[in-house]
Order: sequence, then C-alpha cells, then structure tokens
Amino acid sequence: MQNKNNDKTFVQSRPVSGFSKAMSVWDAFFYNFLTMGVIFPWTFLWGPASFPGGNVQLAILITLIIQIPISLAYSFLSTTLPVSGGDYIFQKRAFGKWGFIVVMSGFVIWILQWVALSGWLFATLGLAPLFLCLGVYTNNPSLTQMGMSIQSPFGILFVSILLALFTTVFLTRGMRLYVKIQKYLFAFTLIAISIVIYVFAFKSNNFNLNLNNFVANLIHQINLKVPQGLTHNFTEFIKTDVQKHGFNLKPSFSWLATLGIVPIVWTSLQWATYSVEQSDEIAEANKFYKQLFMLLGSAVAVAGFLILIAHFENQATSSEFVLAASASYWGQAASPETITIVKSVIQPFPNILAMAASGSILISIFISLGFIANSFQITCNCFIGVTRILYAMGTDGLLPRKLSLETIDPIRHVPVRAHWFYFFASLPVIIGYSLISEWSTYSLGVTFACGYVFVFSTLAATRIPTKMKTEWSNSEIHSFPAWLIKSISYFGFILGMAILFAYLLLPQLGVTGDIANFVVIGIFVLSYLLYWNASRKSSLVEKEYK
Repeated sequence: MQNKNNDKTFVQSRPVSGFSKAMSVWDAFFYNFLTMGVIFPWTFLWGPASFPGGNVQLAILITLIIQIPISLAYSFLSTTLPVSGGDYIFQKRAFGKWGFIVVMSGFVIWILQWVALSGWLFATLGLAPLFLCLGVYTNNPSLTQMGMSIQSPFGILFVSILLALFTTVFLTRGMRLYVKIQKYLFAFTLIAISIVIYVFAFKSNNFNLNLNNFVANLIHQINLKVPQGLTHNFTEFIKTDVQKHGFNLKPSFSWLATLGIVPIVWTSLQWATYSVEQSDEIAEANKFYKQLFMLLGSAVAVAGFLILIAHFENQATSSEFVLAASASYWGQAASPETITIVKSVIQPFPNILAMAASGSILISIFISLGFIANSFQITCNCFIGVTRILYAMGTDGLLPRKLSLETIDPIRHVPVRAHWFYFFASLPVIIGYSLISEWSTYSLGVTFACGYVFVFSTLAATRIPTKMKTEWSNSEIHSFPAWLIKSISYFGFILGMAILFAYLLLPQLGVTGDIANFVVIGIFVLSYLLYWNASRKSSLVEKEYK
C-alpha cells in the first residue's frame, strides 16, 4: 500500500481499471442532460417567492454564463485525466488529502440525499400525477385515491425504496445495458418536456379554466373540505389568498432578486460535468472538444429548455399565479387550506399544471412517463457516479479493505459491491427524508455541499500546469498555454465561490440556519476523521511490513 502520510500526493500511478468503454460521446451528453434534471421543479417554484422581482428566465441565462468557465475547467481536467472517480482524482492530485475529504463530504455522503430526492421525484412528479389524472379524466375515485396514497409520506417511502433497489439490481447487470436503456429514457424525457411546453404555449386560452375544473373534480373525488371559492376558481383563490396575507404579486423587477435565483438554478446546471466520474468508460474521453460537447453542450441544451418552460408557463397561467403558487407552496403567505391543497393534493409543478390543464389522458400519460424516466435516470446517476468515486478511493486504500469497494466484476465491468454498499447506506436517508417532517431543515446543506465539490474541482484545474504537468504534456490540450488554463479556471472558481457565499448569506436558500450549518460541518469533520483513520492504518501496516 502506498504511504498516504504525504499530503501533497497520494498515488501518482494507478492500476488499469476493469471498466469497459460502454459510453459514446452522445451517450455521455444524454447522461449529463438527464442528470441536470430538466424536470426539477424548484427553479420555477422556489425562486419566484423567495426572490420577488427576480426574472427566472434571466437568472437561468446568467447561471449558464457562470457555468461556462466551470465546464471549461472540467474539460481541461477530464481531457488531462480521463479516469474513473474524476472529481476525487482531480482534487487528490491538486490538494492531497483534501481531495478525499472534500469529495467524501460533498458527494459520497450528501448524494445519499439525492437518492431519496430521486424517489420523491419519481413518486411526486411522475407516478402520483399519472393516477390523479387518470382518476379525474375517467371519473374513477379509486385511481385518484391511489395517486393521493403514492404522494403521501409512506407512499413516497415505499416507491423510493423499491426504486433504489431496482436501480441497484439493474446497474449491477452492467453499463452496456444501462446505456441501451438510457437512450429511451432521454427520448421519453425530451418528448415529455416538449409536450409540457406545447401545452403552455398552445393551450393557454383555456388553461386556467381547464385547471380550475380539474382541481374542482379532484377535490370532489377525495371528499376534501375546502372553502367554496377554492373549488370554483382555484387560480384566482390562490392569488387572492396570498394577497390577503400581505404578499405582493406585482413586485418591480430587481437585479438583486434575479441574482438571488441564480444559486437555485445552479442546483440543476452544476451537474453538467457529472460524467467525469466515469470518463474511464467513455470512448474518446481524452478529446478536449468531445469533453466540451458533453460538459458544456448539455448545459446549454438544458438551460434552453428551462427558459422555454419558464417563459411559456408565465404566458399560460400569468406571472401572478406562478408567484402566488410559489408563495403558498413554501408557506410564506397563505391560509392553511391553500397550503394543504398545494402541498398535499395538487402540487403546482409545471408538469402537473400542464397535465391538469391539458384535458387529455394521452398527454398526461406521455408527460408522466417522461418524468418517471428522468427520475429513474437521476437515481441511476447517483449510484453510477458515487460507486466510481468509491472505486477510486478504495483503490487508494482509503476505504476499509474488507468492503472491497474497489473490486470490479470481470464479466459485468461494474463495482457490484460498491453498488450494494451504497444501496444499504441510502436506506436510513430515504426513511428520514420520507417520514421526518423536519428532515429538510437538516438536509438543505446538500445544495451547498455538492456545490463546493464543483468549485474546488474548478480550482484544481489551475494546478494542471504544475501538479498534473506530465499528464498535461501528454494530453490533447498540451498546446493550450498555462496562463489560459489558469485564467479560465480561476475565473470559474471565483464565480462558483460567489454562489457558495450566496448560500451562506441568503436565508432564502435555506443553509444559513444553525442546524443546516451544523450538519454540513459535522459531515465535513466526519470525512476528515475517515481520512485520518485510513492514513493511520496505512502507516501501521507499512511499519509492520518493514
């Protein structure tokens, strides 16, 4: 085992992995596109009420501009070191032991929260609204009740555990099978998002009328007692209700509010670089412009769809309704009856609004299938990315040898043990996320923690001409001057740090509370202790050998 006591470098040479080149460049593009979660609802539902006066479309564009130097820095890194466990390897080579601590705390531990979140997405954005729409459109209350059960805490728990279990079994069959299925996941997602935009754009004349009728029928089928005005005119009732509670639905435009929305959008676009965790499995991963297509082109595509959704949603429903729905969903200004409706009955996410206002069973099915497909892929990418990081850490001797997380199945070419280890590790988080109402208070640090991994990998790119000089000179970017690599990477690092500081300074982003900060710091300290314990055992083994 290599001596890990020298913090400046761990292992300069690595054994040849047992992974296979299962992905093409286009496959990796699809992977990053789906990983960014074009289906994520928080850009549209979290941003407006948290930062009144902010322009969501403009915030998306600004976030994309910020992502450009970050994706460029990642392209430099992944071209220089096209390896498995990318973020960990990049930061390990640049910062020594801190590479393990940052990636273990920011990704390996915190992405367990994303496993739980993907189950929530699958149940709440895909499966539940499908049954609600089928129940309302066919006048079948049993189907409607099924939808309500699925989006209940125990329903989400059940769906999330089954989804994580199925994903684990599926991925341990091999990456080639995953890549074949991913093409269909991408197609279904693209069709669903396109239909959502179509409904917003071309059914806007009757949008509110159809939505109000759907909500009235839904409430009638589940026998929910609510104010009469809510059942007769859902959209107007919500707007009136939040205004009564002192919320201004016509705030003037604000650049500061727009910039406040940027960190929320970045929770999507930051994942444009996630394919670097398995560069060892991507053909032509050592080509700079191929990496740029995967890591930046996918971000441009997702940003384009997000802008279209935001624009046409406001056109179909009105910006006042979007703002009112956002304020009531987050409990900022609304009556208990309204909060119950938007939190537990019909959640005002773009895809659900489109399904409810479409008046079509077929449209509802296609939208639902697309959101189910993307939610499944998000579960897959949680396991794929982290197991490759666990493989790299295990190879360096920083994880318990008894777990054999660095073992690659010689036939399936995947780290089977690492997949099962991560599945069992996710179960307590899934249970907590689904059943403990205060869990979000503890876990909002996930946005900050994952963010600092991306930021410090961007900083690691500034070390290419020094810490990675040999690999750089042998890579396709050897002709790129050192000053250019450093300048772009430092610029991306500064922009990323600005977003991290926003998380720490703006209470609307949910990370400024004492509990959230304590959890983030606690996980970081735990990761440091894991490294200290592994390096101590490494020293003892080497002394005994001598």
